[in-house]
Amino acid sequence: MARDKAYQKAEQRIEKARQEGAIELNLSEMKLTEIPEVIASLTGLQTLFLSDNQLTELPEAIAFLTQLQSLNLNNNQLRELHALLKEKDPSFGGLVRVQNKRREFLWVHPQFVDEY
Repeated sequence: MARDKAYQKAEQRIEKARQEGAIELNLSEMKLTEIPEVIASLTGLQTLFLSDNQLTELPEAIAFLTQLQSLNLNNNQLRELHALLKEKDPSFGGLVRVQNKRREFLWVHPQFVDEY
């Protein structure tokens, strides 16, 4: 399947980040409707900016970002938080806050409910 230019540009940024061993990646303001699955190769990534895109869901590949501490999804079109966040390792930080054009989501990992 042919991918649009935004998707291809995101793939290039991901590959560059992989080669450099980056711990931060900015894919904001790219008009992405989906995130390339190759993002799973960035296992050392700690911060991922995906704000101001057109995302409606998160890819399963996000689950492979085991070092991820910060995920910025502001101003997307997420309908709901993908189920994988509910299964995410508790070291993710427990509290997930996502602001969208449609609504704001707050989800607390069950292990951390008493802390919030």
